[in-house]
Order: sequence, then structure tokens, then C-alpha cells
Amino acid sequence: LSIVLFNIEVEPELNVNNMNNNNNNNNNNILSNSQEIDKIMCTNCLKNVPIQNHRMHEIFCSKNNKRCNYKNCNIVLRKEEFENHKHCDICDKAMDASMIDKHKEIFHTEIV
Repeated sequence: LSIVLFNIEVEPELNVNNMNNNNNNNNNNILSNSQEIDKIMCTNCLKNVPIQNHRMHEIFCSKNNKRCNYKNCNIVLRKEEFENHKHCDICDKAMDASMIDKHKEIFHTEIV
């Protein structure tokens, strides 16, 4: 025998007069209200995170991740991976640093 308890906080907008007539609509309201969570944007990765997790997320995110500020790249990578993230100085395409020379040779060298 096991007992499972759920702690669900929902603020349903129920109209007592319409409970019998529109029971299905009221269930939809409850679901949509429970899914609406206030969010705030992380200044490091630019993702929207729930307000209650925001402070912890930002601390972890800024400690472990780095966002590329090159033009409109905005990719977020782990700090140890960021060292290898480079952009072509001709076409601005992002790639691994080890691929820059090969990329320039294939895409930016004139064929004579």
C-alpha cells in the first residue's frame, strides 16, 4: 500500500453559475492558468527562466557559459568550448577554430 501526495498550486477562475453548463471550458482555464509562469530573461544566455529560479540560473549560467557577442551570433557555449568558437573574417560564419583555414580555402579562394 502506498500513498502519493501532490502539492499543486492552481488558482482556477471558476464561475459557480457556469460549472454545470461549461465544465469543459473551466477545465481549459485551469490548465492554461497553471501553465502561465512569470519569467525573466537571463542576462547571460538571453533565455527566459522562471522568476523563482532566475537568481540561481544566472549564477550558474554566468559561471559556466559564455555568449558570443560577434554581430548577431549570440550562441551560448560552455566556457571551455568557447575558446574554439571562431568566425570567418570574410563571411562571418561561425565554426570550430580548427576549421577556419579549411573553410577559407574551400569557400574563399579563387579557382584559376
